Amino acid sequence: MTTKTNRKTFEEWLEDPTFAKVYQAVIRKIALRDRTRHEILVYLHEHSELTNPQIDLIVKHLTDKGYLDDRRYTESEVRRQKEVLWGHHKRAQALSAKGIKPEMIAAHNGRPDSDEELQLAKTLAQKRLVGIRGKSVRSTHQKLQQLLISAGFDFAVVGPAIETLTFESAKANEGELCQAAALKAYRKYSSKHHGWALRDRCFRALAQQGYPADTIRSVLDEMEFNDVSSEH
Repeated sequence: MTTKTNRKTFEEWLEDPTFAKVYQAVIRKIALRDRTRHEILVYLHEHSELTNPQIDLIVKHLTDKGYLDDRRYTESEVRRQKEVLWGHHKRAQALSAKGIKPEMIAAHNGRPDSDEELQLAKTLAQKRLVGIRGKSVRSTHQKLQQLLISAGFDFAVVGPAIETLTFESAKANEGELCQAAALKAYRKYSSKHHGWALRDRCFRALAQQGYPADTIRSVLDEMEFNDVSSEH
């Protein structure tokens, strides 16, 4: 609780126009959305000419009144971050950037390998899978892995989350996609390569895109490479 002495000191300072103007600016800032103690401290140091004791007094007053509450902020922010499918590490990084202490983050952010975290990763993977088109199954798998990691999910849940997906659409279209990719590779390399060298270059290009060797061989066998015998 704010002591009587500090409460009186704060009230006295409110009679100072400069102090009062800064305090009202902070109140308006907090009214827009919840802030952390760290955010307000940084704001006051960067946007006012108040002394350190004056700044500390404002922050203490706001904390005592319940206008600043890092625990409340953390709980609310973690809920919001989970709603938009942020992973454990991304949530922790964002909270740390707002000045939330590590022990408070740990208390509210959960474990990176929890069942809830796995479910969040599954949901995001399913949503992103719909938007990935024109890629092999392996490339689709790799793309999803990159997306989940960049969203802050731990390796412990990324693999299991992706493994729950069926990739039915990608599997069904893989032959056609491989054919299109093979024709593209043929056009790209046929000016410099011929015969076996051209087939080999096309094979390696398709393998790099994640197509299975059997599918590549089947597609290339339907193409003409100047009477070359296929080793691939």
